[in-house]
Parts: sequence; structure tokens; C-alpha cells
Amino acid sequence: DIELSGRIRLDGIRAQRVDMDMLLSNVTLTMSKDFVANLGGNLIYRADGDSRLLAGEVSINRASYRDRLEWKSWILKLRRAAAPKPVKSFMDDIKLSVRLFGQDDVIIDNNVATANLKMDLVLRGVLSSPLLMGRVESTGGKLYFRNSEFRLLRGTADFSDTAQADPYVDIVAETWVKGYHIWLTLEGRLEQLDLSMASDPELEEIEILALLTVGEFGERIEGLEGGIGAAEATSIITGGFQDIVEERLKDLTGISRFSIDPYVSRKTGTVTPRLTVSKQVISDRLYVTYSSAMNTSEEQEIKLEYVLNRNISLLGGKDDRGSLGGDVMFRFHFK
Repeated sequence: DIELSGRIRLDGIRAQRVDMDMLLSNVTLTMSKDFVANLGGNLIYRADGDSRLLAGEVSINRASYRDRLEWKSWILKLRRAAAPKPVKSFMDDIKLSVRLFGQDDVIIDNNVATANLKMDLVLRGVLSSPLLMGRVESTGGKLYFRNSEFRLLRGTADFSDTAQADPYVDIVAETWVKGYHIWLTLEGRLEQLDLSMASDPELEEIEILALLTVGEFGERIEGLEGGIGAAEATSIITGGFQDIVEERLKDLTGISRFSIDPYVSRKTGTVTPRLTVSKQVISDRLYVTYSSAMNTSEEQEIKLEYVLNRNISLLGGKDDRGSLGGDVMFRFHFK
């Protein structure tokens, strides 16, 4: 529902002054088939001579962003030249002062992350080229990187009052591989993101990368170092092709997560495709992930997670060596 009220003062047939109030209730916007938001709030429009202003507050009641991020090919485009400035239009004269906020049911669920978000943003500038100020913050979730699933510890994107929507990103996530506790940190502006990794017990970053890629490091991967480097290079060079294939297969199968990444075979040392699929078997309760190197019946992994409640999950699965195991995960939230 959109309720519009106000008054217009005329000077002949010309609007001399405009005062309009707009009340939004249960308004659903579909930006794409995988990006839907439900909004509410109040906006005002004031125009007096050459002065025009759009102000107010808009709350995000529910939103889900499931569009696939073509991050492999996106990396190659980060340093493209800025687009030329648009031709001046009447919207250049409409100043903005609109708060956009939401924290209950804002969700991102795609090939990069599955997380709940809360946001508090302010739109400034003019309607034709708005400026963003404020923060988007994760309240928990998962991050997917190099065949591994990381638990999101912290994720923020801070927008400053600049002409470009180039937030300062600060992401920290963790996972466990073969008894090693691994942290991933992604920090900086979008055009200059700095990725770093650390572990406990301590490993070098190249060893952590090897652990994430083939599940081994050090003497156990002697002779495979070249393959690991080739896998990383292949991931970037073939990024655009991978993004297209993964998206098409996901649409055809209806699987929650579908990815194809380069993988270094522990047996042959060569680079081979590795398939990873995930599915919510029971909505928001049971998650199943299957991962396997192609052209082989070995090096397969199966992971199960059953969410009892927001604080406790049961984990189980089989690793690429055929070993079975299980865990209980407890989550604690501090304010």
C-alpha cells in the first residue's frame, strides 16, 4: 500500500510550492528474480522554487539476496576505468536525506556467503547520483572459499560520504581443517582488498592454502606445489567460464550451492576439477554438502549439519580418506 497526501500551491499553471507525504506499507520490490525486498516507512517531498528535497525513513521488513556473485571474473574487473558522468537531468536538483535500515530478516544466500545482515544507511547527495553513508553488518553465517566452508565471525561494510559506492570491508571467518584452526581476513576498499590467512598451530600462508586445496602441507605435498599454483591461476583465468557454468547448473538442478573449482589431486599431483554441491534437505535445519574430485571415485567428502536451535548444531561426515566423524557445535553471542 502507498498512501499519498499533501498540497500544491500554484502560480498560474506553474507549481510554486509542493509539500507531499508518502506512507509506505508492505511494499515489495523485485530488483531481479533473486533479489526481493519488502519495505515500509515514510517519505516526504518538498519543493519551493529551485529547492527540492526527498527525505524520510525506509525500513526493510524482509529482504533476500540470492543473486550469484561472479567473483572470479569480478576480480579481473576491479580496476576498470570509472564510467563517464551521466548527462545532467532534473533529478540532479532533488537533494536526498533518506535513512534505510533493517535488521530482522535481511538475508544473503548465494555462492559466496550465507548470512543474516543488518544495515543502517543514509542516502545523501542528489537523486541522480546518491551518496551512501553508514554500515552493513553480518549477524552470523557462512563464507565459502577454496572448497572450504568458513564460519563468519565478523563482517562489516562501512560506506563513507564519497562519490563512489566503495565501502571499507572488514571480514573475519574461521574453519577447521585436519586439526588446524584457520582464520581468513578480508580487509580494505573493494578496489584494493587484502586477503590474509593465519592458523593455530601456526603455518605459513602457502601451507594454509595447500591445506585448504588438498588437505595436506609440508613434506606431504612435495611435488604438488606447482599444481597448487596452477590451481590458483586456473581459478582466476577461467573465472568467467566457471561462473556461467555454475549458474546454469544451479538453475537446472535447484541445488542451494553448486561450484566447480580447480583441485590438485593428492594421488597424481595434477590439476583436476572438483565439484561441490550443497542442499537444504529440511529448510533451515538439515544441510548436506558433497564434494568430489572428478574422474575418480576417491577423494570424496560428505558433510552433514543439523541445526537444533540458534545455539547448537550437530555435525557429521566422511572425509576424503574415508574416516567418519562427528561434532557438536555450540554458538555463543556476546553484546
